Amino acid sequence: MGDQYTSDLVEKRSFPHEPTPVLIFGQNGRVAKILAQSIEANSTLELIACVPARGQSVEQIVKSIECTPPNTVILDFTHRASLSRLIEASHQVPRKLITGTSDLTDEEETGLRLLAARRTIMLGRNFSPGAVIARQLIEFFQEIAPSTSSWDAAIIDFHHKLKVDVPSATARDWGLAWNSTDSSTTVPISSIRVGNGISEHVLVAASVGERIEITHRLMSFEATITGVLAAVHFVSQKATGFYSPIDIVKPDG
Repeated sequence: MGDQYTSDLVEKRSFPHEPTPVLIFGQNGRVAKILAQSIEANSTLELIACVPARGQSVEQIVKSIECTPPNTVILDFTHRASLSRLIEASHQVPRKLITGTSDLTDEEETGLRLLAARRTIMLGRNFSPGAVIARQLIEFFQEIAPSTSSWDAAIIDFHHKLKVDVPSATARDWGLAWNSTDSSTTVPISSIRVGNGISEHVLVAASVGERIEITHRLMSFEATITGVLAAVHFVSQKATGFYSPIDIVKPDG
């Protein structure tokens, strides 16, 4: 993959001359393994550690983090229980954090937002650039439609059969985007868990005599990795704050 991705998401951004140190939390995950390979091949990043998540106490996590440089970016693609311990450890050792762990409760997300008052946090429901663009298209639809009350919407959420959370975080987030101007209705989500594919999300909007479909189909984790690496560069330049992958593509991001 190399440094090709920078032209798409972070063009014209100025990066520090020294590589950004990165710690991967949850070294045995599928995404973590691909991330490790991609970071090692990237000249603007330095993979300083891959540490286990499962079975690690808060004290053990603190010890893993406290020996890293202060500007280290932690990447987390684990599970809620592991992320909860990481958040607790992060209160003791301030480091920047990017997490793609899904199915968080409102309380857990609030915990991340509180943590962001003192450091940089990015929570991503989906880091794939195409998925981010698709979500923006849904919000744009809401902005330009004269009245969305004449449109019905539904979301179809396809994932492999081992996917745990139902519906997916992306599907729920798309539903929130559809309701961004009117929260009085809830978009129905149909979740399908079959086979070994990665993911596909479809928002179907229908009115009298016509239908619009917004589809994002993830065919390779390379797209997700592209978005995560762009996120690392983004948060490395921020002092504090709570962000999402949408902030990366905003003109003033």
